[in-house]
Amino acid sequence: STGMEQGIAIPHAQDATINRSAMLVVRLQQPVEWQTFDNQPVDTLISFLIPEHDNGAHLHYLSNTAKLLTHQSFIKQLKAAHTPMQILTLFKE
Repeated sequence: STGMEQGIAIPHAQDATINRSAMLVVRLQQPVEWQTFDNQPVDTLISFLIPEHDNGAHLHYLSNTAKLLTHQSFIKQLKAAHTPMQILTLFKE
């Protein structure tokens, strides 16, 4: 499952139509049902788009994101972020 906890999911896709790796962070206006560890709906998606032939770098980013999501302070800051720059800064720290 790509569902985590506290309203967060990390869906990812690897496909030949994807030219370069990317990460998208999406906050939904209305939470959606998702299979999560805490059985709660999801309102925040952290999605990874991966080219078909990737050197495995996406695994590093996926692992780092999962580690960040173990920190309550990160989750609170992510949920409170109002601009793309605030979200970008969180992931760069």
